[in-house]
Amino acid sequence: SSTRSTLPEFDPTLCTGCGQCWTRCPDSAIGVVASAPAALIDAGIQQTGADAVRQVANKLASRIISGNKAAENVPTTFGQMLDEAFAWLGEKMPLPEERQQAITDGLASIGDAMGALPVAVTKPFFQQPEAQKKDTAELLSLVINPDACKACGLCIKHCEPGALEAREQDAASLAAARNLWSTWAATPDTSSQTLQRIADDPEIGAMAAILLSRYCQFAMAGGDPAEPGSGEKIAVRLALSATEFYQQPLVQRFAKTLLEAGEAVSSLLKETLSGTLAVEDLDAVTEQLRNTTSPRVDLKTLAEGSGNASEDHSIDTRYLLRLIDLANRISSAHHRLVQGEHGLGRARYGLAIAGGSMATWAGAFPHNPFQAPVVIDMSGDAAQLAAGLIEGHLDETTELVRLLRLARLEVDQPDGLDWKRDALASLGWKDLSKEEYELCPPLILTGSDEMLAGPGLGQLIWLLNSGLPVKVLVLNTLDFGIAADPESETSPQPTNNPRSNLSLLALAQRNAFVAQTSIADPVHLGETMLQALRFDGPALIQAYAPSPTRHGFASDAALEQAELAIASRVLPLFRYDPSGVGVFGSRISLD
Repeated sequence: SSTRSTLPEFDPTLCTGCGQCWTRCPDSAIGVVASAPAALIDAGIQQTGADAVRQVANKLASRIISGNKAAENVPTTFGQMLDEAFAWLGEKMPLPEERQQAITDGLASIGDAMGALPVAVTKPFFQQPEAQKKDTAELLSLVINPDACKACGLCIKHCEPGALEAREQDAASLAAARNLWSTWAATPDTSSQTLQRIADDPEIGAMAAILLSRYCQFAMAGGDPAEPGSGEKIAVRLALSATEFYQQPLVQRFAKTLLEAGEAVSSLLKETLSGTLAVEDLDAVTEQLRNTTSPRVDLKTLAEGSGNASEDHSIDTRYLLRLIDLANRISSAHHRLVQGEHGLGRARYGLAIAGGSMATWAGAFPHNPFQAPVVIDMSGDAAQLAAGLIEGHLDETTELVRLLRLARLEVDQPDGLDWKRDALASLGWKDLSKEEYELCPPLILTGSDEMLAGPGLGQLIWLLNSGLPVKVLVLNTLDFGIAADPESETSPQPTNNPRSNLSLLALAQRNAFVAQTSIADPVHLGETMLQALRFDGPALIQAYAPSPTRHGFASDAALEQAELAIASRVLPLFRYDPSGVGVFGSRISLD
């Protein structure tokens, strides 16, 4: 905060919910969430323990929606909306004095905790869903994190309605901003239904919708030493957010499959143990129990008296130990996947960074801004490192798939059980089905073209032909050398540098997904990353990532620079999917 003199201030009355500001922020400094009034009230009750409010919560939420549907002067905070709704409710539905006092005290507690939260009534989040179905409107809450914002000005510059303005910061405004951030952190996350609906809105787009989810929003945190308005940070943040969004459902489905497999093995274990006593003839068992004078009975004695003395009640020790071991291993794997040591579960992807300009802000060990495990290579062998890391991901995934297949074998008891069980010992990642292969967390390799397309070019080309699911994000800075034409000093010509045509060089390999995208078009960048993740082999995505400091422009002009690179066709947008229909040329898309 000491390096910043201003802080963006949000005016909810001007917000249109377009998403331009939070998709442009390089530092994850804009917290945004769309919540139904009922969800905000419930969060307030849980936070303050004001259970007396619960009995009127639905009526208050419904009134907040109906009261602001066509209001000229919409309240700007959640506390004001809550007070107005309760005042209306008091006139329409008089309450006993004791009950009213309890509700009043509860609302006061919620107001103290969450009343200052800014909320905006917008067309895409409030009016449109409400027009389709009653009481589905949501309030958009947007808050600035003062411990992450670097006052680059990108959010203010790209907010067309002017809902964000730079305000001079002082001790009081800084304290208020920190309190507001704590308040926002206690709000519920945006629902998956809202994410899908907003992603389908052509005026907002998929990337803005993805960033409404907290998991995606903070795939990369702020507070690092990167320059204000960093093009590199914008590109990496959008790519990692899209990766987190893509991987979350896969992990959840996998966790559910593991849980079901564990339950099936546990049920089989219980059936095996309970089967030591045959109880087909319940009448005989009942008669034997009635004739027993002791309060406890030995199972062997009960079996003999029930006419089962000749039956075998023994259990195969190795079989029983195998089931117990399998159940424990599945339970442990499920715990690591969904919870782990820190309660967040296993990371959804791995990250490798090639040294260079990016390492100056990404390599602040141990306080790096990433939510996933990260390895930074300074030797120039990042591609080989990435190949080794993804092999580890694949081995781990193969072991989990082996567990699932073993569980199914034990439960289904197919013919040839023994040899099928033994065959699983040699299972490799190339033997996995397409659905099983998708469970492998991707490895994202990122860095500047100076490192990846310079000394590491040969390794990079090898990686693109390896078949390994490594997704390479190359941050092109257009810093390659410019040599002057000897006949004309005023006509500089680019040198024959492979960095200048890296994406075309990768395209010529024909085996990898290749794309050129830009931070100037977040929708194209997000969709490109999702398509690259769906492709089951290597992928290379090149994005222009200008640097205000190194390239000499204002910190709020990075996106304008990126737009110029598209418009001038220095780095035109395209995608190539080797698995697409048709021949080579028809698989290239300029959409």
